[in-house]
Amino acid sequence: MRRIDRWCPYAVTQQLMKALLLLLEDSDSLSRQMATFSLAKVFEQLRPKLESSLFEDCCYQILRRLDDCNDSIRLAACDCFAKCLEIGACALSSSCAEYLAERLLIHLDDDVGDVRCAVLSAVRALASHADATRTMIKKRLDLMQAWHRNSLVHGHGPQPQLFRKLNAQINLLELDGST
Repeated sequence: MRRIDRWCPYAVTQQLMKALLLLLEDSDSLSRQMATFSLAKVFEQLRPKLESSLFEDCCYQILRRLDDCNDSIRLAACDCFAKCLEIGACALSSSCAEYLAERLLIHLDDDVGDVRCAVLSAVRALASHADATRTMIKKRLDLMQAWHRNSLVHGHGPQPQLFRKLNAQINLLELDGST
C-alpha cells in the first residue's frame, strides 16, 4: 500500500490526530473501536511527524483503552500503541516512559489470553524504543517477579511464564542493540 503523506499537510494530520484522540473517550464502543483502528492506520500510512506533547498524549490516550470493557478495543489499543512507537516521532520523556510501562505491565495478568499476548508485544515495542526504557522495564519486571513470588500463597498475580517470555524478548532486544 502506498503512503499518502505527500499530499496530507502537517496541520491536517495534527487536527486529525486530535479528533481521533477525542473519539477514544466516546461513550459508544463502536466509536472508540473505529478511532483506535483509525489511529493505527494513520500511524501506519502517514507516519506523522508529531510534536512531543501530542506524541506523548497519543501514547497516554491509547493505553487508557486497555481498561476498556470491549476486548477488541483493548487488542486494537495494543496494536495502535506499537504502531505509534514505530513512527519514532520523538523520544519519550523518562516519566512518560515509566508511566506507560506501568500501565502495560499492570495488564500482564489480564484474564483474556489474546490481550495478554498483545500486551507482551506492546511492552516489547516500548522496550525497543530506547535503552533507558528497556532498563527501566527490566527493573519493573524484577519487582513484579518478587511480588509474584510473595503472592503465590494467595493465588494471584501474573503467570511466571509471562515473565520468562517477556524477559527473553527484552534480552533479545539487548543482543540486537549490541551488534
